Order: sequence, then structure tokens, then C-alpha cells
Amino acid sequence: MQHGPVSICNHLRSVMNYLCERGDPDDQYTISKLGQYADDIDLQIANSHQLLSNLNDEVAAAFADAKKTVGYRLHAALVHDGTAINGHYWAFVYDAEKGLWYKHNDANVTQVDEELVLRETTGGDSKASGYCLIYINDQLFDGTRVSE
Repeated sequence: MQHGPVSICNHLRSVMNYLCERGDPDDQYTISKLGQYADDIDLQIANSHQLLSNLNDEVAAAFADAKKTVGYRLHAALVHDGTAINGHYWAFVYDAEKGLWYKHNDANVTQVDEELVLRETTGGDSKASGYCLIYINDQLFDGTRVSE
């Protein structure tokens, strides 16, 4: 079932066809007005489609550069689990020299895999979410060591 302007135009044209088939001369004004309304709606639909197409093109052009490699990598993430009143905080830090992630949770520091970092910073395991993400420009790295 169709909804919206297209459906309205179809109904207007159905009524027009019914009135034309009826053949009553007194219906000519109504048929004419229904035709005008349907044409106006069709024009508005066409204009809306064109406007939407133009907006899509503008958005695509605005974000075309975003598809390129950004040149930054996630270096650390500060995470909070809880409410605005209370909760628990911890941090993930990437060791570029070793290529490893570490979780700093109070006095405990443990090696973790990147999957856990991504999961815990996006609320995948609980209400936890990364509230501060720290990125470093790739140009600061010369392969495996952080450049001075």
C-alpha cells in the first residue's frame, strides 16, 4: 500500500476517472480542480526529489575527503562505567614500540587485545563508554618506534 503524496495523487485521479465516466456536466469544474491539485502535487514531488538529489550530492562532496586515510591512530582511551553520580574509571593505552594495548585499572595493568579496547570503549560489555579518545598522528611513528 502506498502512503503520502503519491497515494493522494492516485486517489485524486481515481475520483477524476469516476467523475469522467459518470459524464455529468456539472462535474467538469471538480474534475478540473482535482487535475490541478494532482498536477501541483506531482510537481512538488518532482521538486522534492531534485532537492533531495542535490542535497545528497552536497553531502557526498562535503565528506569525500573523509573517505581518505586520516593519518591518525587511536593511542589511548579513557573509559567510564556507571552513572553521572558514581562509577568506575580506567584507561587503555597503546604501546607503539611493542604494538600492544594495556588496560590501566587502578593499580592493575594488564595486556589486552584491541578487540577488548574497542568493545569497552563503545559500550559493548556494559554501560561503559569511552569519554575521551586520544589520537596520535601517524607521522609521529617511524614504523614501530615513536619518533622524538
